[in-house]
Amino acid sequence: MQYSNENIARLESIGEFIQSSANKISEEELIEKVKDVDYIIAGSSGVKTFSKEVFAAAKNLKIISVLGSGVDYIDLEAAKAANVLITNAKGANAQSVAEHVFGMALNLSKKITESHVALKDSGVNFEGFGGVELFGKTIGIVGLGEIGSRVAAIAKGFNMHVVYNKREKLASSEYQHAQLDELFTISDLIVVTVPGSPSTQGLIGRDLLSKMKATAILVSTSRESVIDEAAILATLEAGKILGYGFDADINESPNPDFYNYPNVLITPHTAFFTAESEVNVENTAVDNIVKFHQGIHQNVVG
Repeated sequence: MQYSNENIARLESIGEFIQSSANKISEEELIEKVKDVDYIIAGSSGVKTFSKEVFAAAKNLKIISVLGSGVDYIDLEAAKAANVLITNAKGANAQSVAEHVFGMALNLSKKITESHVALKDSGVNFEGFGGVELFGKTIGIVGLGEIGSRVAAIAKGFNMHVVYNKREKLASSEYQHAQLDELFTISDLIVVTVPGSPSTQGLIGRDLLSKMKATAILVSTSRESVIDEAAILATLEAGKILGYGFDADINESPNPDFYNYPNVLITPHTAFFTAESEVNVENTAVDNIVKFHQGIHQNVVG
């Protein structure tokens, strides 16, 4: 990320600003970089893990401000033990991700990429590429947080019936709450937006996938581990799903078996990646640091 001159000036006003561009640097490399650092702004694209060994080496570290919302690459228990505050930019890229969800959903429902590739490769006609409409259908959203709420708002424009699942049912909502079994049974479009964590790993498995309509579409912007890989591949192989779209884990190559299915759409962790969200995330991450320096804790994780 290239920081704006304004944000560089804000950071330099509180100390020496050192920018390090990296791509999933190793634990050993990270330990060398953080030994004398007080504040860190970091994203999952640049750092593989903030482990207890990293926190042990970073004797002066007081805060990590995450570029984005996901913190699954940070050992939160080790951070707490080291008295390091973890903050994020929750919601700063929510609109971009929500629009990406519907881009995927519309692409899959109308077989846009599938027909484009077929036309390019063999010049086929329109037969075999009939799609379905989303208007007036039921959308099931797993995780009605910042992103899920934006997805629901867009769905209203398609006159869709919105059903959601959340660990705690909202006290007041215009949308229908449902258990996962019911949500997967009744939905025409299922969107998964829950954060990656040990509690959500394999959340969507064979049992839930078997309840889906064969005409349903599944779109996920969660970490890949949230959806059981073997289970979704088996569902695709059995032809019991209209389409599956997911945003791959950052700087990671997805299982090549997915490319065997023309009704699968994969993006390289670009759901968040728009000009607008980059500005929002940068501003929030920098603001978290500046406010912390002033004694104000905001956007704290955990």
